[in-house]
Amino acid sequence: MWDVSLGVPVNKLSLLDFSENGNTVTPKQLNKQSVYALFNIYPIPVDLKAGNLRWFLPRAIGGIGLTGRPGENFMVGGAFGLPQIQVFVGSAFANHRIPISGTTPASPLDVKQRYASRLTYGLNVPVLSALEKLKNKK
Repeated sequence: MWDVSLGVPVNKLSLLDFSENGNTVTPKQLNKQSVYALFNIYPIPVDLKAGNLRWFLPRAIGGIGLTGRPGENFMVGGAFGLPQIQVFVGSAFANHRIPISGTTPASPLDVKQRYASRLTYGLNVPVLSALEKLKNKK
């Protein structure tokens, strides 16, 4: 069984990035925090429309960041909680640039792209259950 949700981290994802200005490369601190569109996978089949068992089962989550370029941020982890709001813990991956070791970074060719991973945690807001609540109010 599956569900979709929005993941809102409560911690910061700071990375060191490098920018070129002429012949110099300067380090700078980046905040790569993002809100994530998450896909939830339940370990056993559950009824998404009825019952409370599904909210207490831990589930695997994975998704992409909604800020920045597609594929720049993504996250994998696990979540559990109540119907309206849940908590998640996972590993957030963010793309950033680092200088190639052994070179003098004087051009963009001396810098490479790579993903860095950091622990992230926050709130997981289920989208399907929110839509069901709105549909029932009408």
